[in-house]
Formats: sequence, structure tokens, C-alpha cells
Amino acid sequence: MIACLNPRKQQDQIYRSTVVGREEYPFPEAAIRIAHPVRLIDLTNNTNNSGSSYPLRFITKDEYDTLEPNPNATTIVGSKPEKYCIWKNSILLTPIPDLVYRLEINISQEATPLVDDLDQVIFSITWDETIKFGTLARLYATIERWDMVPQFRDAYQYGFAGKDGQLTGGLELFRKLQSEVQSAVDIVKPVYF
Repeated sequence: MIACLNPRKQQDQIYRSTVVGREEYPFPEAAIRIAHPVRLIDLTNNTNNSGSSYPLRFITKDEYDTLEPNPNATTIVGSKPEKYCIWKNSILLTPIPDLVYRLEINISQEATPLVDDLDQVIFSITWDETIKFGTLARLYATIERWDMVPQFRDAYQYGFAGKDGQLTGGLELFRKLQSEVQSAVDIVKPVYF
């Protein structure tokens, strides 16, 4: 549920220092999403000015390969990076860094596994039944009780009927509510009379 629907619950900001002449900067194994854009922070300038520190422009790997046909050459004339792409769990920079800069990367990472009774679930109790039905669907699939899987899978996916017959919970409702939470607020324009 976290990986697919609610990355903001496990967001973090990480920093990586560039190395002169190096193109590739891996991000942590626990990272499941990168929130674009990656920012470049110029450590030689202590001001908060957009000319020295700025968001890098995201490009595709094909565009990167066109701009950097031989990024691992022994002699590289680098300069201040302006663009990046994601490739094999790494950030590739172009131009190749000429100085040490800092990369500011916003990530979403995997949730910490629950192992103790006191560990906190990041979802509110509203979703306890949804989690329970998803768990039961996986349990019955694991022990190959295929006759039991559909009812729990469907309750996990679409919710279940409560006492009043209304469907509640379910992954579909969770997805809908999360998209509303993550969408931008409406901009209200003033009306002049």
C-alpha cells in the first residue's frame, strides 16, 4: 500500500556529494521513488540564489546518451551539471561535474518492517480491515487454499459491506482518497465588483 499509493508517509531528503569527473550517483537501496527534480547545490556559494543552486532538468536516458557519448573517458572536461537521468538505481549527471557539488534528492522509501507489538503502523485504524483482508488473501494463496482467496482479495481491493450495507475500506477507496490528498489545492481567484 505504501509503495503504490502513499509515498509521502515515508519521504526523506538525502544528500550526495559529487566527485570531479564522475557521472553516476547511486541512491539508497530502500528508495522506491525519486521525487523530481533533483537539486544541485553549489558549495562554493553560500547564498540562496538560483544562479548557484537550482533544480536540475530531468532528461531521458536516450537524451543523456546523446549528450554524454563517452562519460567514462579517462580525460573529461567537466562543468556545472544542468541535467540528469535515472538509470539502474542511479542518477547520471550531465555535464560531468567539474567541482564538488551537493545533490539534494527527495525520495520515498520502504516502510520499516513491523516486528514488535509496540511498532506503529503508519495507517490509521480506518484501514485495519483492508489490511486484514489483504493479509488473509495472501495467507490463503500461500497455503494454496485457492477457494478462499477470491473473497478476501475482493474485500481487500473493493472494500466490504458494513452493517448498513455500505461498502467501506478497500484499496480502491484508499487510492481515491490518497490522490485527493496529494493533489494541488484549488486556486481561488478574487471576484471584483
